[in-house]
Amino acid sequence: MILGCLNAALMRKRQPFFGLSMASLLFFNAILHTGASMRLKKYSPGLITGLCLYVPLSVAAFGGYARSSGYKKSIAVSAALFGISLHSTPFVAFTIRGVLTRRSDEES
Repeated sequence: MILGCLNAALMRKRQPFFGLSMASLLFFNAILHTGASMRLKKYSPGLITGLCLYVPLSVAAFGGYARSSGYKKSIAVSAALFGISLHSTPFVAFTIRGVLTRRSDEES
């Protein structure tokens, strides 16, 4: 994730989509950790990092892009959705794996 952030920061002016996608991924990560802490009523590892680092950086990234001369709403929205989908990929993969494992166990 750190390498992704570094790459996104280096490419932010030439390819804002990638930087904004990473910002979206980080923001969504913070939201998930916050939701997990609220739901479980206990600390979720990553909560402090998410709230104190990821949220401000994400807001700054999208705010900076919105104020730039090359701003395009379509890029901001598509980057936000892409970041969320990147973060969701492992959850989808684990769910599919679980379903396939259960089916395999039932067939045996």
